[in-house]
Amino acid sequence: MSNEDYYKIKEKIADALEFYQERKISDTKYSVKLSNGDSINIKYRPKNIAHLLGINTSYLRATGLYKGSSFKILYKIVQNFERFMNYIERGYIDDSEVFSEYIYEKLKNFKRICGINLFDIEFVVEYRKSRNKTQKEPLYDGYYIGYTNGYSLSVIGFTRDDDNNTYYPSTSRLMKANTKESEDFLKRLFENQIVTTIEIMYKKIMNDDFSANSNAISKSYYYHHKEKLNKINTCKEYAETYGGIPNTIISSIYYIDKVININIDNRINISMYEEIADLISKRKMIDFLDLKDRYEYIDDAILDIISSYNDSLVSNNDESLYSYKNIITELENLKQELEKRRSLLEKVEDENNKLKAKNKLLELENMSLKPNCEEVVKKLTRNKK
Repeated sequence: MSNEDYYKIKEKIADALEFYQERKISDTKYSVKLSNGDSINIKYRPKNIAHLLGINTSYLRATGLYKGSSFKILYKIVQNFERFMNYIERGYIDDSEVFSEYIYEKLKNFKRICGINLFDIEFVVEYRKSRNKTQKEPLYDGYYIGYTNGYSLSVIGFTRDDDNNTYYPSTSRLMKANTKESEDFLKRLFENQIVTTIEIMYKKIMNDDFSANSNAISKSYYYHHKEKLNKINTCKEYAETYGGIPNTIISSIYYIDKVININIDNRINISMYEEIADLISKRKMIDFLDLKDRYEYIDDAILDIISSYNDSLVSNNDESLYSYKNIITELENLKQELEKRRSLLEKVEDENNKLKAKNKLLELENMSLKPNCEEVVKKLTRNKK
C-alpha cells in the first residue's frame, strides 16, 4: 500500500468520525417494531465504530503502542497520522493486521449504514444459526438490514451482547449487486431464515448523560400504504429467491382488519344509499335526522345531496326560504342548546333537592329542641312568680 493510499484512508476515517459526531449518532436510540412481532432497540456505540470502518484497534492496543478505548485510538491515528505511518515503516505495526481486506468498501459504506434510514431499507433478516446447519461458516445470530440501489448491495448486521434487548452493529458488507459474490452472500444470509419488514421505528436523541426523559427528542417513522405494500412484496421476492421464510404477520393482521372494517362500512353505507335511492324514486322527503339516528354517522357530502334533493321538492320562488341543510344545521344547534339547558336544569334541581334536604334536617332538629325550649320557659316563669 502506497503512502497516498494511507493518507486517503486517513481522510476517510476523519470524515467518518466527523459524520458520527455531528449527527449525534452515539446519542441516538432506535426502537424498532418488526412485522414478525419482534421489538428491538438499536444503538451505535463509539466502541462499534472502528469495526464498521475496518480498523482493528484491538491489534493496535495489543502492540502496546496505543492505549485507551477503541474510539480514542481512532482519534489518535487521525490526529497524529505521521506517528502511525512511522510505526508501519519501521515494522512495529503490520498494516495487514490493522486494515480489513474490505477496508475501502467499509469506508465507502460507513455513512450509509451508520444510522437507520427506514425508507432505503430493502429487507430485514432475523438470523439464527440453529435454523441453518448446512453452512460451514454461519453468520452471527442477530438481525441483518439490507440496502440496495440497483448497483450495490449493502448489509449491516446487529447482535446482542448484553442482557437487555439492545442490539449493536457487529458486521457490514458492501458488494456489487447481481454478482456471484453478492448472490452467494444472500443465499448464505437468507436460507431458512426469517425475512421481514419494519412496522414502525422510533428515533430518539438522548440527553448528554444518555438518560431518557421528557426532554429527549423523539420521532416516529413508518411506511404509508403503498410503500408498505412494496416492502412486503420485496420481502416475499427475496424469500422465494434465496430460500428464506417471509414473516409479515403484524402487517397482514393490520391490513386484513382494515379490509374487514371497510367491508362492514361499505355494507352499512350501501343499505343507507339504497334507502335514500328508494325515497328519491318515490319523490318523498328524506328525514336526515332519522337516518343519522339509525346509521350513526353520515358524511357531509351525503347531507349536501339530501339537502339539495329535499330543496328540490319545495318551491324555490321564496327567496327567504331556508335550505334543508340550513334547517338541519339549526335543528342540530338547537338540540345542542337544549342539551346544555337540560344539563343546567338538572344541576339546579340537584341543588334545590340538597337545600330541601337541609331544610328538612333543620325542621327535625327544631322539633327535637322544642321540648327543651318549653321546659326552659316554664322554669323562667316560675322564678318570676
